[in-house]
Amino acid sequence: MIRNDLSIPVFVAFIWSPLYPLVAAGSGAHMDVTVAMSRAITEAAQTRLTRIATTRDNLPSDYQPPHLLDPALSAVTGLPFSEVTEGYGAFHDDLDTELQEVAGRVERLTGMPPIVADMSTEPDVFSVVRVVCPGLDYKYGNSIPRLIPSEVSA
Repeated sequence: MIRNDLSIPVFVAFIWSPLYPLVAAGSGAHMDVTVAMSRAITEAAQTRLTRIATTRDNLPSDYQPPHLLDPALSAVTGLPFSEVTEGYGAFHDDLDTELQEVAGRVERLTGMPPIVADMSTEPDVFSVVRVVCPGLDYKYGNSIPRLIPSEVSA
């Protein structure tokens, strides 16, 4: 799970197989922890299937997956799921209440409410919106902080 200041469950999943040794990644976010995790796993599986379908013949014969180069990557034991997700997410019976809570979290963190632009051309058929959250920034840039195996086992 990716820690964040909004306490919204966000997961990144990586899958790999020796039969097709390319790492595929996926991510997912949702106020329900299990939905966020399943979205990440599903997206990683979709990425893997897309790669298999489009690049099977382009796999280099000398490719080595990351965990073979650094066996410690496979040796990390995780924390209990309940411990990792404690304090994250919320359950709501309706979407409006959930959206209000997420918008409230953003506003409390940034001091500014999210801005919603309705971009629908035919709202009766299909709705399209763009949401911008001024002041909301991921402090790690494009990297995802992970446990380093050598630090975990020490």
